[in-house]
Amino acid sequence: MKTNEIVVNKLIDNSLTISTAESMTGGMLASSIIDVPNASFVIEKSFITYSDFAKKEILDVSDKTLSKEGAVSYECAMEMVDGLSNISDADINVAVTGYAGPDDKKAGLVFIGIGYGDKIQVSKFKLSGTRNEVRRKAVNCALGMISRLVDDIIADDYVEEIHTCNCCK
Repeated sequence: MKTNEIVVNKLIDNSLTISTAESMTGGMLASSIIDVPNASFVIEKSFITYSDFAKKEILDVSDKTLSKEGAVSYECAMEMVDGLSNISDADINVAVTGYAGPDDKKAGLVFIGIGYGDKIQVSKFKLSGTRNEVRRKAVNCALGMISRLVDDIIADDYVEEIHTCNCCK
């Protein structure tokens, strides 16, 4: 079974819903969830917030964060998840921001934030490959994070932490 199928089935089995806010992945995460039959039971909302303007207007990411830390940062991912949770009724909110490349020195730098309740986790990844490979790997990382979060929710073991994973390198 593919990771997106596992995630959707875990969400359905546990009556959990999800919303996404995506920058560099441009809707690929939401699309991978929607590819699975019965995804309509779990997906609540999805936004493509590619520009800084969209991040500010839709997710209420602050000008200060965007000017000081940048759109690809731990702080921006945190604010994206927080903003998404304010406009979504989903149980789980996920945000992805990063540099897909290939022409940027920071290509492959990705931050993925995931929120459940009042807790948010942000993970930093350094991915390699072509522009689309980096985007696909970022989606796989996000799906892995969602899967682990649902496992933690089931085990009543969810804690706020910052971590990195090697699932998609």
